[in-house]
Amino acid sequence: MEPFADIDLDKMSVKLINYIRNELDSESVDYLEPLTRLTGGYETLICRFQLSGLDESLSRPLVIRLFSENVDAEMILKESEIQNTLSGQDYPVPAVYLTCMDKRVLGGLFFIMDFYRGHTLFESGLSPDQVFGILGNLQARMHKIDIEVIEKRCAEIGADINTLKYEFILEEYRTYHGDFHPMNILYEDGKVQAVLDWSGFMIGDPAMDVARTEFLLSIPIKLLFPELDPDKVKEIYLKAYRQTRPLDETNIAYYYAFRTINALSEGIGGHTLLGQPEIIQLLLASIYEITEIELKIPS
Repeated sequence: MEPFADIDLDKMSVKLINYIRNELDSESVDYLEPLTRLTGGYETLICRFQLSGLDESLSRPLVIRLFSENVDAEMILKESEIQNTLSGQDYPVPAVYLTCMDKRVLGGLFFIMDFYRGHTLFESGLSPDQVFGILGNLQARMHKIDIEVIEKRCAEIGADINTLKYEFILEEYRTYHGDFHPMNILYEDGKVQAVLDWSGFMIGDPAMDVARTEFLLSIPIKLLFPELDPDKVKEIYLKAYRQTRPLDETNIAYYYAFRTINALSEGIGGHTLLGQPEIIQLLLASIYEITEIELKIPS
């Protein structure tokens, strides 16, 4: 069953406002708009709301992201701090205002962050050239961010920065998202509003992040958006990336193969999308094309 299928928003609203009043030491705080559940997320419950009686930042529309009970506490703390650090670097990421590390409050850990209006890039009405051009530019901008700022912030909160580092770091390492695709980017009023879902954030070789995005634009896209030409959209994406930041492509094939094999394991394990028979066959063909190793799935 979905972790939050039986959530009672009315009871949650009372507990949340009591928590906020206590944290801000203000009994005058109340809801201007009640909790409204938003779509997206499986391990998280996401709701929009708005408060009254506070300063400008906390009076704007907000989002609570409530994590399921089994989510690691340090991961949530680092995710909220990473969002704030990147937001401070003028990257379009929602700022986090409150992070609750006490599961007794709402039954799980949570943080409260900015709400941004907008549609995903795929739903924005933009042309494929615009969508994948924005994707490449935005990812390259992220890879230019100085990781020393993130390392410093992790040290300040007592978090182990090494848990964010990918095992196969090469000479150059940068920030990377881990699941960078058009559905995680909100767009409205002619500009990117926010990049969402930083749970997979790591520090590592930018080529790995690019390879993971190339994978999404090569295989899952064929089932999800069959009208798109994967070769064309990858060309647009990579061109926009290179115009913003140089790309060392030496290890992309290795990382791509690694992600494809991992995706095959996820698919066999029952992943909803990656387990589709058509996707399984595409994964097997891709692995063979790169490695010349022919894998067979036991019946």
